[in-house]
Amino acid sequence: MTSFSDLILSTAHAQAPAGAPPQPSPFMSLAPMGLIAAAESYNPLGTNDADGRRVGVDLLERVLSGYPEHAECARIAFMVGGVWLNAGDTAKAVAGFERFIRLFPGNDRAAEARYTIAQAWLRAANFDSARAEWARFLGEYPSSGLWRNAQAAIEDSWVAQARAAFDRNDAAAGVAAYTRYLRDYPVGRHAPSIEYDLAQRR
Repeated sequence: MTSFSDLILSTAHAQAPAGAPPQPSPFMSLAPMGLIAAAESYNPLGTNDADGRRVGVDLLERVLSGYPEHAECARIAFMVGGVWLNAGDTAKAVAGFERFIRLFPGNDRAAEARYTIAQAWLRAANFDSARAEWARFLGEYPSSGLWRNAQAAIEDSWVAQARAAFDRNDAAAGVAAYTRYLRDYPVGRHAPSIEYDLAQRR
């Protein structure tokens, strides 16, 4: 059975009658919007249906690959990263946002994409990668409105790393993360509570 998206594509790429000079299809400009509408009907950003998410992303990818100059491509590329972030697929989310930055480096949301890559790594408890991305963000986007958030996130990540270590009963790793925090932020927001916690653990 022909899918809606395949039908749109076949219409957009319809051939001219035999012997006639090639003519652009009057539906060519509508094809991307039809694909986008079909994709968004699956609500890939919000659905918990893995199959629906896959179909929605596939339709969006068709727009990105088939119509790379279309005005909606930046929004779509960012959306694809967000779909995988919401689905908890860190590797695909990071790849999606990295692609967005690569394809649209001057876009207003490029800084947000870099920041979100760091958040994706944080969600996956990959604290070193998260801090590396936030540090990269600080260097690449010094005028971003998220700059102070990134600074605070780096500081907070040491506390999150320590607590994650304690939760898995790795006291040595937890103490090491706390110690690194106190070295880098001796008068930081979390310093008093960390010093108290360390004293209780001795």
